[in-house]
Amino acid sequence: MSTPRTHHSYSKRAKTDFNSLPYDVIVRIAAPFRPPDLIGASLVCVAWRDALKPLREAMVFTEAGKILKREHKRVNAMLGEALEAFLKGAARGYTPAMVEVGLIYYLDMGRKDEGILWYRRAAELGDPAGQYHLAMFYFQLLQGACLPGNNPYYNTKVAIEYLHKAAIGGHALAQHQLAHCYHQGRGVTRSISQTARWFLRAAEGGYMPAMMNIALCYILGIGVVPSNKSGGIWHKRAIASRKDHGCRDEDSWMDLIRIVYSNKEFL
Repeated sequence: MSTPRTHHSYSKRAKTDFNSLPYDVIVRIAAPFRPPDLIGASLVCVAWRDALKPLREAMVFTEAGKILKREHKRVNAMLGEALEAFLKGAARGYTPAMVEVGLIYYLDMGRKDEGILWYRRAAELGDPAGQYHLAMFYFQLLQGACLPGNNPYYNTKVAIEYLHKAAIGGHALAQHQLAHCYHQGRGVTRSISQTARWFLRAAEGGYMPAMMNIALCYILGIGVVPSNKSGGIWHKRAIASRKDHGCRDEDSWMDLIRIVYSNKEFL
């Protein structure tokens, strides 16, 4: 008769297995974790708690940086302090901190090359936000008048690859942008069913423009079986979301009416 496995034996095995992993492997697994997931993983066992300590410290620096960044809107001097906090988090391998560093360099300081390096670092560690921002950077380059020479990174295929990874990772803006790519046939084979699929995923992720778009898809039968009921449900959710942002009901109705009657392009 086999001996039943006890909680102690599971903990001992988890400790042995986890401790045998090199730190860079642990970072690759847990670096993209957002606070709830990182805290949950740290509670699995003592070994996981100890191994993830640098990332928990990085999480604290990142959350502090976000507070300082919000304060920057009132006090300009706070941006440097926010960047310092994000850099401390990034130095510990935490990808959300890397993305925040990239955003400050790229958007606030105009140091785009440095910003892209941080986006890429986060993207290669599997961070959906880093993948999204990197993909959008590539798309912007492709739309620009001046493109770098024969750099293999600057092409639609690579942009779509990063965008798709971000969408699979649950990034709502990436899902919405991917839907547009399928609708326009940009970098992918045009597919109305995939357009509706990704609009729906983004809407389920809480992105209001996607709610409007999937409502339109249901009302007009674009990529889905026509359903005024489903269209109405998503439109009501979009209205509720817009109210949270200070928009009026009639604004949302006029948006939908305008789209239905023009039916030229999605939001």
